[in-house]
Amino acid sequence: MAQSQTSELTASLPVPESFRKYIDPITWGEYPHFLLSERDSGRVCSYIGYMVAMWDNADLYGRGVWQAFRRDFEDWDADLFNAAGAKPLGILRDYLYDHGVYVSKDRDRIAPKLVAIIDGLPFHYWTQEEIDCAQTDSQIFDRLTRDNIDFIPDIVTPSQRAQMREAIRQRQRAEKQQEEEDQGLAQLLQRQLAANRNISLESPRLSPRTSQSQLAKAIFRQQSPQHIPQDQDAPSEQKQDVFSHHFEQQPHLMKP
Repeated sequence: MAQSQTSELTASLPVPESFRKYIDPITWGEYPHFLLSERDSGRVCSYIGYMVAMWDNADLYGRGVWQAFRRDFEDWDADLFNAAGAKPLGILRDYLYDHGVYVSKDRDRIAPKLVAIIDGLPFHYWTQEEIDCAQTDSQIFDRLTRDNIDFIPDIVTPSQRAQMREAIRQRQRAEKQQEEEDQGLAQLLQRQLAANRNISLESPRLSPRTSQSQLAKAIFRQQSPQHIPQDQDAPSEQKQDVFSHHFEQQPHLMKP
């Protein structure tokens, strides 16, 4: 592939805002041609910034970033890192820290810490205290702990990782059980609503002008198992009054 094609392909990644004022725009993206003998600050920063852009584009975190850093900066020494300048080195250190590669933020020089990782320093497993501190100090780290359930398990010890994964599995089982219970309750409510609709359809259809007393009589009549009016069993007081009045008007019908 021609160099111009390579530059066009590799330069497609945007410059991270934090590196914008430190890079050499001409050499941005030409990392395959970077020489370890380089000491120009802008070109060194272009390489560092482009590596950060590639890691970010790949959504790397934790041990993934750690492995990529060791691979992409293989054979770098402290002098080459220092050629970038203190500010860009601080940005690189912060990026590693924010994404799960522990690099202490004390006042010691940064370059030797980075070289130690390249030279074979084992991955640093984060303690709970270090995690708590990073969540307070770094918005990126805190966001990863909340949005990526694999982030914390990836940066702690294997035993802690197993415990966390078991806790995650238990939580997932509890959530699944709760979801099944919610679905059962929803189905029960749907059946109850359907039953209520059927009862509503079977209710007596009355005129909008039906009085409350007529409505009450209709309801009681519907609820009565035999639908037998009470006046079929015994004469009403009104009927008794009619009979009494009839005999009072015709006393000769009364026996002595």
